[in-house]
Amino acid sequence: MSYIKNWEGDGDYLEAVQKAVKDGLGEFKSDPRYRGILEHVSLSEFNGCCGLLRDKNISDELLEKFKENDTIGGGEKRERELFKGSIGTGTVKYMAIAHQIKELVKNKKNIKVLEIGGGYGGQIKILSDLIDISEVYMVDIPIVLELQEKYLSHHAIQITKICPDEVQPWYDFKFDLVISNHAICELHHDLQDTYLPLVRNSESGYILYHDIDSWGGSYSMDEFTEKIDKKYNGGRYHDSPIIEW
Repeated sequence: MSYIKNWEGDGDYLEAVQKAVKDGLGEFKSDPRYRGILEHVSLSEFNGCCGLLRDKNISDELLEKFKENDTIGGGEKRERELFKGSIGTGTVKYMAIAHQIKELVKNKKNIKVLEIGGGYGGQIKILSDLIDISEVYMVDIPIVLELQEKYLSHHAIQITKICPDEVQPWYDFKFDLVISNHAICELHHDLQDTYLPLVRNSESGYILYHDIDSWGGSYSMDEFTEKIDKKYNGGRYHDSPIIEW
């Protein structure tokens, strides 16, 4: 099964991505076609993220770095005293996840990070503000990789793009960290199998999965953790389990 097959029915989303790549980033995060797949953070999730971040003692300088994510592409914002004014709801989600990842990698330096299914690149931007990343690798379909490259270039972040049909040469590469926010868990298990060697060969990992048994032919969480020889340790982000090591 090809990667594209997993996106059937999401043509509107891909049209929005293509428009952002071709015509400029503009307000792409506010495009209903884009928000139907990404950038839809509920009030409950947003408030949960605020709770996770409340005791992180984020400096004014770091907060301003995080808010750079809101300067391109528009998107929904909310006012919170915690963040000294308005901030993107998606940015706050990425901040909360980034702090969970920081607890995982501690003070490790020069991290080579792989993201499987990276949206527009917002998580990598925020994570790069918080931890020491030396190399970024992104696995996604070609048009989405173009969006990630375009967006992250505005934040002086270079990426190595890996198309789904090009992953095999990377099976022996040692990544320091693999991340995937509700992406690999939503792929058919045939495609998940293609990515398993990348996941297994990563020193650390942070993967948001689903509690449900299957998502469109994907492995259940129990099946997936068995495939990568890891155990679920009870970690959660909002209403989702985190597979982490």
